[in-house]
Amino acid sequence: MDEESNFMPYGVGSYLGTKKVLAFGWVWKHSPRPLQLNSVGDTVYLPRIFASADIFMDMSMNKQKSDNLTLYTAYTYSDLGNNYLRNVGAMNPSTSVMASASSFNGKGNAYPLIGTGHTFYLQAGYMLPKSLFGERGITLQPYFDVQASQFDKLNSWMHCYNAGVNLLLVGNKAKLSLNYQNRPVFSNTSFEQNARRSAVVLQWQVAI
Repeated sequence: MDEESNFMPYGVGSYLGTKKVLAFGWVWKHSPRPLQLNSVGDTVYLPRIFASADIFMDMSMNKQKSDNLTLYTAYTYSDLGNNYLRNVGAMNPSTSVMASASSFNGKGNAYPLIGTGHTFYLQAGYMLPKSLFGERGITLQPYFDVQASQFDKLNSWMHCYNAGVNLLLVGNKAKLSLNYQNRPVFSNTSFEQNARRSAVVLQWQVAI
């Protein structure tokens, strides 16, 4: 099959039918004495372990129709310290939160994303034929992704779902994306999921 370019450290996500790629990857990293601070500010040394394996497939299902199927799946185990967990809120619209309405997630759209424990991830997208809107090559690419994580800090699994569609105007160089996200909210006392929240994001991306 085709070889992926390593010119840049960032993947294109999908080659949109221009390549036929099937890639397997794995990584193991062990740091025996990284330092960190405990709850009372003492410096302690604990081993840190990171292991992951993934599969990436990107290819056309029908060359004559110029469609494309993209699949990515990964398993990751991280030991970043006892009960380590990090909440991430991409382009978070909030700057603070009322104490009476606080959760373990913190403010805005943040949710537990990275931490000590096990993570399973799946992403899939299908680009419809480039003739969908005539000869100009404009088409749609519906997609979804799921992350399921069992973090040591939490007493419930963390499940986050995304689904949406890309309107590909000039391939990956110009596209309009509509994404729906459903994420969990965890209690800051029991560390169990007690609610779910959603977000809808519309974005315009141009690559020069």
